[in-house]
Amino acid sequence: MDEKKISKKKEYTSALQATIQLPASKSESNRLLILQALGGRKINIHHLSEARDTSILAQALQNPSTIINLQDAGTAMRFLTAFFCVQQQKKILLGTHRMHQRPISALIEALRKLGYTIYYLYTQGYPPIYISGILKKKIETTPIIISGNQSSQYCSALLMIAPLLSKGLTLQWTKNMVSYPYVIMTLEMMQKCGIIYQKKKHSIYITQQRYQLPSAYTVEADWTSASYWYSFLALHPHPNSQLRLLRLSKSSLQGDCIIAQWMLLFGVETLFEKHSVVLRKIPRSKKIPTINFQNYPDLAPTLLVLWAAKNIDVNIKGIAHLKLKESNRIQVMQTELAKIGATLKNTSADIWKLTSQPQNHKKKIVIYPHDDHRIAMAFTPLMILHHVVIQNPSVVAKSYPHFWQEVKKIQKKI
Repeated sequence: MDEKKISKKKEYTSALQATIQLPASKSESNRLLILQALGGRKINIHHLSEARDTSILAQALQNPSTIINLQDAGTAMRFLTAFFCVQQQKKILLGTHRMHQRPISALIEALRKLGYTIYYLYTQGYPPIYISGILKKKIETTPIIISGNQSSQYCSALLMIAPLLSKGLTLQWTKNMVSYPYVIMTLEMMQKCGIIYQKKKHSIYITQQRYQLPSAYTVEADWTSASYWYSFLALHPHPNSQLRLLRLSKSSLQGDCIIAQWMLLFGVETLFEKHSVVLRKIPRSKKIPTINFQNYPDLAPTLLVLWAAKNIDVNIKGIAHLKLKESNRIQVMQTELAKIGATLKNTSADIWKLTSQPQNHKKKIVIYPHDDHRIAMAFTPLMILHHVVIQNPSVVAKSYPHFWQEVKKIQKKI
């Protein structure tokens, strides 16, 4: 198996300073590709994501075949299911073994209520699926009610096709919506594409209307990917260390920009400049609040590793749906955190406790990311403290293809 070996020197005699290129936001890019296809006109897209997920989605939109393998691209599976329905195209969508373990029933049931005929090919509630391309009944005006406790992408998929439905769409959701900022991102991007909507606390109404696509759109850099560089700086001991991250904006559509606020707890402040941010070290906050990851699940691996590395015991909440990600991230984090002496346990209904112990910084740590890009990148900053081996390093291509090129800039400085 391929592996990435990351060595650490015993002492840091100079400050860590580097300029880091971040990937374009794949969340924005994936939505933009769907909106462009629904609008029927080409947008001049600047800085479209080069992530594997986005490439898979882009290729699928151009693929005339009935059978499309979406591999491990979960966003593509959800968005394209709704897209091919509204386009009344006959498609079979399948993916990796893990993709066939990720639920999709909430979205399928909603689309069936809208009149679309979809079948499960193997296991009820999971891909692969067969979209018949047939609209078997007239769309009703009854609100579509969907559970929000598994993935916000179900809602985003339905919202993007709503303007093409003859009756429009009233979408309501039950239970606590996870990753809600991504629903807001979808709506704001739709608004930039000319769509008018009405939003209440737990519902959104969109009438039938035409997309009015912009001539050009610039995708911003990815805030989730920025979190790994915050972690590098938080772990580096030199007080004058700083990193510059390019193409990040304070007025971002991405909910994960909250990382700038959360990293103050670890002694990293964010200075916003015109086309970048500068991260620099400040005294660490002694306050250790209970952080809720319900709206920001992709940041959980980064912060869990950082807390463990700094021997900080903490309570967290809102991570139940992490078991439905590219890996069962709860189980994987428990396994991999144990390698640095940390434990993650469920102590009550929605409260998890992370406990850690002082670590031997001469230790060799082999991290197995379980085919999960965020696990691989979350553990990489431990190179500041340990000799780290990341197995299957190519997994980062799912969201950050040039991650290891940027890490080399860090290795040269320490």
